[in-house]
Amino acid sequence: MNTTNRTFLALIALTIGVFVFGQGTFSAPIPLVGATGWQESGKFPPVEGKPESLQVPDAMSGNPSFRMFRTWTSAGPLKGKITSPPFVPTPYMAFPFQRGGLRGNPNTDLLYLKCLKSGNTYLISSAQTFDEWNVAYRHVPRSFCSGDVILVGTSNAASAESYLGVATPFKVSRATFLAHTDIGARAAVLILAWTAFVLIGLASAILLSLHSLDALPSAIIGIGVSGVIVFATGLLNFHLSSYAAITLVAISALTLLSNRRRRIWSELRMPMLLWLAIGMVAFLFVAGIDNGGGRWAANAMFSPLSWSVDNQNPVLFAYRFAHATKGEALVAGPWYFDDRTPLLTVLMIVPQTLFIEPLSRLVGTDFIYTADSAIGVLLLALWAPVLLWFSFRAKVRHRMLFIAIVAISPFMLFNTVYTWGKMLGAAYILLAVGLTLLPERRNLGLIPTALVLCYLSHSGNAIAGAAFLIVFANALRWGDVKTLTYGAFVALVVMAPWVYWIKVVQPFGNALVRYQLANDTGFDHRSSSILASVLQCWKGLGLEEWLAMKLHSFHMLVDVPLSIGFGGALDNRTSSFAENQRAGDFVVLARTIGIASVGAILAIFRGSAFQKKLILCGVVGVVSMTLLIVRHGYVPHQAYGSIVLIAAAGAMYLADQHSRIPTILFGTWLAYFAAVWIVSPIVNADHLHFGALIMAVLWLCGAVIIVASSSRALPAWRSAGLDIQNRAG
Repeated sequence: MNTTNRTFLALIALTIGVFVFGQGTFSAPIPLVGATGWQESGKFPPVEGKPESLQVPDAMSGNPSFRMFRTWTSAGPLKGKITSPPFVPTPYMAFPFQRGGLRGNPNTDLLYLKCLKSGNTYLISSAQTFDEWNVAYRHVPRSFCSGDVILVGTSNAASAESYLGVATPFKVSRATFLAHTDIGARAAVLILAWTAFVLIGLASAILLSLHSLDALPSAIIGIGVSGVIVFATGLLNFHLSSYAAITLVAISALTLLSNRRRRIWSELRMPMLLWLAIGMVAFLFVAGIDNGGGRWAANAMFSPLSWSVDNQNPVLFAYRFAHATKGEALVAGPWYFDDRTPLLTVLMIVPQTLFIEPLSRLVGTDFIYTADSAIGVLLLALWAPVLLWFSFRAKVRHRMLFIAIVAISPFMLFNTVYTWGKMLGAAYILLAVGLTLLPERRNLGLIPTALVLCYLSHSGNAIAGAAFLIVFANALRWGDVKTLTYGAFVALVVMAPWVYWIKVVQPFGNALVRYQLANDTGFDHRSSSILASVLQCWKGLGLEEWLAMKLHSFHMLVDVPLSIGFGGALDNRTSSFAENQRAGDFVVLARTIGIASVGAILAIFRGSAFQKKLILCGVVGVVSMTLLIVRHGYVPHQAYGSIVLIAAAGAMYLADQHSRIPTILFGTWLAYFAAVWIVSPIVNADHLHFGALIMAVLWLCGAVIIVASSSRALPAWRSAGLDIQNRAG
């Protein structure tokens, strides 16, 4: 057994061991206060009914002592304070709450424990959950208070969305606490989910190896197609999607009996282990910074930077799709299921069915949402194996530096932990580009399916796909027509279930498209023509205003010094240097990919033909999207496939240099990135889980070992690599 295998077996054993041996026994939650005795000052009215069971478990909300209070009204938030009856704190507690205001805003609402004896306070949560309830699980140190405490909620109504909800606190077991926080059950589920997806990928690679197709792209495409199969089965009956998930993994496991498995796994082992390592690093980083957000953690950890509820809808719909009844409308508030393309959502159903729901019977139904969020991080980290594979196919000189430059950037970090499907689509675009580099022309037949999966991950990536077809058209030959025709037919089959859904099952899922193209933020115009709305919008703008908007957008994309100010969740005019920089790194293209932007600029003038091609493809996508949409063309509104190609080209140029300057430049960037994106969120956290943060460092070391040893471990990839400098053009 080599060093890499031993390292990862040790990491996996340690992570699961912490879960198995550190949990203790599960027990039902016990209310810490009765139904009466709450004291209100100002206006903090009670709320009737109870939250959804996946927001607050029935074991809590169904208890006769359970009470809720909230300052939200249809006329705006109320100003008030609510205080619970005194109670004796226990080591592990759960606090259902709801919070509308953004974390870090001035005069923010507060939810905390107060020790009656000493006056000490203990913050419960500063995370925003918008209009949904959440449970903050807390381990309160014994030193906090030697007597009774009270739970205090203060609503300052500082803004229109700044309201607070408070509910009965509960005593919970150590096992329940660890299942929702720190390393715990979610880390174990993530490893099990990775195993299930690897089995699906391995089965796909073995099957397609019969046609001499490359193993890694076959596996990555197979994983995506498995999600489409789950979705297509759900079209027949929603509940069948769960059975499809079980069947897919079971059938995939049978391929372990194949005599091809060793050879195929030798090609998949390093990239798939890197996928697990990066997924674990990202998840553990989020788990280590505990602002009480649960599945809302990523919405609060980089405050004041936040981005609405886009990362919550895939999690909500993953459960609802698998459990819907015939004729039930799949909606979440004003959102339709098909306002966003479904790949990330339906892929979550696989581990949700196999591992998460069975475990939720022990730890509470709210575990389903928080664990699905962790699985989302793993799926979004699918760029990691593709990037490693791409570095071999492109024959990057300094592979470690290349991967570090691309991976260690605000763009990759935020969009891996924030569970929307954009980064998943970017991985499939990078895969499509890599397929043009393979000597075996049959692999080109995978490109159409890669592009469809890119679109099904996030519809905005259609622009990146179109740019790819324009720029890389000359990589195709007349002799490839037959291969591409077969590939296009398969891609149409993969796309068909989604077309059927949006045309027959749930038409008019066009809220986001309408918002971007026609500046229509309402949800009540779904049945009207998008084209008519677009023309009406453009007519109202006029040419002069349209030109001014586009110039402003292009300025925004390159505004490195942050001369443009933003407000609200993108505020870059706060008193904090780190917070201002994070907002700029999130919005500005020239900043979000880190020093890869420096490499991209240099590559335009001095790079290889292939690097220039990547940049051209990315720029065509960015410019096209900026001109097409009415909204500002900053980074979150771009096709992420276009951005990742620019990052890859810039990183490739720097990593191919014989000078030490790129390494020094990266070291300088790394210091900035660590200070602004790692240390600052840790320092500003409500509470920290040092075990999770230490494990994140260990898994990061594992990722470094993989990249460092991959050159020795993948001789087949080296021999199949192409001379990109001579071939591209």
